[in-house]
Amino acid sequence: MYSKFPLPVSMENLPRPRRSFGCFSLKLGCVLTALILILYSIFVLAHCGRALSALPAASPDAPAPLLQLGSVVYTAVHSLVTLFLSTLMMIGALRETPSLMRPWLVWVSVQVVAILLLFITYVASGALPVSRDLLGYYLLQGTVFMIRVYMLVLVGSYYRQLEEEQDQTERLRTLLDKDFAMTQYC
Repeated sequence: MYSKFPLPVSMENLPRPRRSFGCFSLKLGCVLTALILILYSIFVLAHCGRALSALPAASPDAPAPLLQLGSVVYTAVHSLVTLFLSTLMMIGALRETPSLMRPWLVWVSVQVVAILLLFITYVASGALPVSRDLLGYYLLQGTVFMIRVYMLVLVGSYYRQLEEEQDQTERLRTLLDKDFAMTQYC
């Protein structure tokens, strides 16, 4: 089930609460996480629709509208995937089915690692502009990143709890089947 040699960046190395995380039970935290991300994705899709209607017509001399169109389409596709996977994760949390939660965990893990790598790349290359005007923006982005990590740890903890419960149920079922088979021969 779990690797003998865990990677330094894996769900096995994250801190893991057993029954609750903060003031939420793990199940309620997963459902709230999914609802927040579903609402956020719907708002982003509405904003993308508004941005598409406001784009100027593209001309061969001005490629900027094509870049804007590509950015809007990428954002819309990203939000659609997040909407779908968050809905799937919420269904998995409510039905206590960890296999429905796994795609969301992979998706958000990739996002968190990509954000972290982009930040490290920008800082190392010196491409990150520094000014007083951008300080609030950086603080907001840092807070959003920490909330994403919180959501990832919350859903990952509930996912592992459900997997462990399924393993225990399977072991108990196997023991009961063996015990039942032994009593039939007596």
